[in-house]
Amino acid sequence: MGFSYEIDREKKCMITRVSGPITYKDLMEHMTAEVRDQGQTYPELFDAREAKAAFNSDEVRQFIAFLKHLASKSKLGPTAVVVSDDLTYGMFRMMSILLDDACVVQPFRDIEEAKKWLHWHC
Repeated sequence: MGFSYEIDREKKCMITRVSGPITYKDLMEHMTAEVRDQGQTYPELFDAREAKAAFNSDEVRQFIAFLKHLASKSKLGPTAVVVSDDLTYGMFRMMSILLDDACVVQPFRDIEEAKKWLHWHC
């Protein structure tokens, strides 16, 4: 698994690229790094087209609890997750539904649609 991300403070946006399996631990480490680098408030394009979900529904619930805790302390920017397979789409869709109003995560199949949804300016 490989995570890389760039924060553009001038344009106030973030791009994350992921390849290989995405585990619960990977999600936690990525979000912790975002907070450490103060990028969590920016809109994020999360390109996971070369990745596959390797976490389960219980881990999604744990991650949701973590995100809700973060959202109680700081605004979390909207995240468009671009995926290429049904399982990964379904896992991020479940996350989207369970997040309620803590933050917005939306899965997409098409990167241009995701950019449009974010009003992408990065």
